[in-house]
Amino acid sequence: MKLPLYTRDITKILTAASGTTEQILTLDAVTPEKYNFDIAKAEANRSVNNLFLECQLYSLPETNWPEELTTQILNEYEKNLILRNNEWKSPNRFHLEMLARDSPSDGWQSRGLISIVNRGSIPYIHPGFVRGFKAENGVLYLSNTGQLAVRMINVGGGILTGNDKLIITATYRESPEVSELSAVVGLVLNLSFLVDDIGEKLFTIGSDVAFFDIHNNGNARIWLNFQTLQGIGTGKPIQPGGHFFWTNDPSGDFRFLGDIYAISETLQNVPLSAVVAYRNA
Repeated sequence: MKLPLYTRDITKILTAASGTTEQILTLDAVTPEKYNFDIAKAEANRSVNNLFLECQLYSLPETNWPEELTTQILNEYEKNLILRNNEWKSPNRFHLEMLARDSPSDGWQSRGLISIVNRGSIPYIHPGFVRGFKAENGVLYLSNTGQLAVRMINVGGGILTGNDKLIITATYRESPEVSELSAVVGLVLNLSFLVDDIGEKLFTIGSDVAFFDIHNNGNARIWLNFQTLQGIGTGKPIQPGGHFFWTNDPSGDFRFLGDIYAISETLQNVPLSAVVAYRNA
């Protein structure tokens, strides 16, 4: 069952005061209050569409347009190739790095980099911005708590000064989808664990469990063992930031009954969270 689509326009303006620290594009996190449902029973499809970057540069030294663009007949691919070559070799350029992370507690991961120059003090839309974010067909898909940011990098030519601006605009979309299982789900437990290389039992699955979802919130891979604690390399691995979801059908082919254990590949405690949903009596 899909719930109503939630959309919002987002704008981020970078100025000389922004500096070289991460500038987060403010996106809404999925909350049960917004839709009046239990978030543990739903999966949200979050995405960012229509990404644009407008460069309004007036104070940085100008980078001249390549002469080939005015003296030769070129196709779009050839034009873009010449422009990118011109941007990346200009001594007056600075870089804009695109960043992403699965949650506020995770470190930023680089998704791409573009080069920006002053094109004759005339505002322009940067053609490489969407490509730099590695957007699939112009769309960026996010986890329930995923975030996006950008960071300016000075490579010798300075960064924004005076009235220079970078204006990022986009459309944020959120479409939660509640599983048909929600009609038969009663009690939902939200659990948390710290797992090391010794391993421990997480919970027991009985015929009254409708589904469970286990998330690895740490920085090391963990292994799920079923029925007994068998050790590292056995069972189901979950990478950092990943999860394992199982719909339990005790009378069909997709059934599991018994204990679930977890063990970490490192000595450190790896934080896990789990949702266990029980069927109505």
